[in-house]
Amino acid sequence: MGSRRHKKITRREFLQESAWLAAGACATVAGGEAALSYLMTEPRMAQASTLPPVTYPKLPGIKIQPPEKGCYFGIRQVIWWMPGNSAAEKMNYALDQLEKKLGVLPHHFVIYEIPLTWGFPVQTCSAMAKRKVKPFVYINMFSKSLEQAKNVTSEFDMQNLPKTLLKLEDIAGGVYDQEITKYAQGAKQYGEQHGGFFITTMEEMNGRSWPWAQHPKYIQGFRKIWDIFDKQGANIYATWVWEPICFQPNVGKDDPERYYPGDRYVDWIGLSGFGIDQYPHYQGPFENIVGITFDAMKKNHPNKPIFQSESGKTRSLLQAEWIKNAFDYMKKTPEFKGTSVFDNITYMSTVYHDHTLNDESWNTLKHILTDPYFITAK
Repeated sequence: MGSRRHKKITRREFLQESAWLAAGACATVAGGEAALSYLMTEPRMAQASTLPPVTYPKLPGIKIQPPEKGCYFGIRQVIWWMPGNSAAEKMNYALDQLEKKLGVLPHHFVIYEIPLTWGFPVQTCSAMAKRKVKPFVYINMFSKSLEQAKNVTSEFDMQNLPKTLLKLEDIAGGVYDQEITKYAQGAKQYGEQHGGFFITTMEEMNGRSWPWAQHPKYIQGFRKIWDIFDKQGANIYATWVWEPICFQPNVGKDDPERYYPGDRYVDWIGLSGFGIDQYPHYQGPFENIVGITFDAMKKNHPNKPIFQSESGKTRSLLQAEWIKNAFDYMKKTPEFKGTSVFDNITYMSTVYHDHTLNDESWNTLKHILTDPYFITAK
C-alpha cells in the first residue's frame, strides 16, 4: 500500500482511509497485529454500475417480487414505546416521524418485537398498508406468557432471554403448533386484505447470539413453521426471507449452508451485517463485512434475490459515511434487491450497541433516497 499514499485522492477516499486507519488503531489495542492486518485491506471492488439489471424467477402467489431494477429501502425501529394508545397509533407515529426526516416513507418497515404467541400483528401491519408501506415481520420467539414477555424491557434484554424465548426443540416437536397456526391465520387475514409481506424467523442461525443458533433442529423448526403457514393458506402472501449473519473466518460463525431449509422454503436470501466499532471483524467498509457471505449466497443460490435485511453502523462521526458507502456498493451490485437500515439498539456478546441514526445519517439517507434506484413507498 506504500505507493497509494502518493497519489491524489478525493475527499471521500480520504474519509474512508481515515476510518480504516482509525479502526485499525483500535483493533491493534484490542487484538494485536493480526487484527490490524485484517482491517488494513483494500475495500472489495464493487461491480461496474453499467452492468445490466439482475432478474429472478417470478415468485408464486401474491408474494413481494424483487424489482427488475433497483433496491427496496426499509427501516427497522422499535414501536413498542412509541406514543399512542394502540398498535395502529404507534405505527402511524413512527411513519409520520420517518416521513418528516426522509421526505418519503420506506418501502417496508421491520416489526421485530411482537411475540409469536401474541399472534400476527394485523393491526400494526394494516396501519402500514394503508400508507403503502410493506410489513417485514420477524416471528419473535418470546414465551407464551404475556406476563413473562412484559419482563423484557428492551428489544434485546439478555437478562430475561433464557426464560422468555421458546425452545427450538419444542417448536420442531410440535409443542407450539396451536400458537403457530393462530399466527398463520392472522397472516392470511392480513394477506387477503392487503397482499404480500416479508416474513422471517430464527435469524442469524449460523452465529452465536441466539438459543437457536447452530442448533441441530434448526431446519426442522423452520420447516415446521413454514408447513403450518402453508396448510393455513398464508404462504400465498408470506414472502419468506432466510437470514444468516455475515461471517468472517475464525470468529465463531458457522457455514450458513448447514442451516439452509431448502429452496421450497425460501423466497429471498437475507443477510445480517453491521459495522460495530467495538469488534475488529465488524469494522471497515460495508462491502468487506458482507462480502464473503454475499459471494457464497450468490454462487450457491443464483435464483434467490438477496436482501440486506439487517444492516447499520454504530453511532459515531463515521456513521453517515459508512451508510453512504453501503448504498453506493449496493447500487453497483444489482443482486441486492432490498435493504433494511437499523435505527435502534442491538445486542451482541453481552454488550448493547447503539445503532440509532444521528442527524448527519438521517440527512445522508434523505439525499440517497432522492435517487429513484432506491425504491420507497408508492
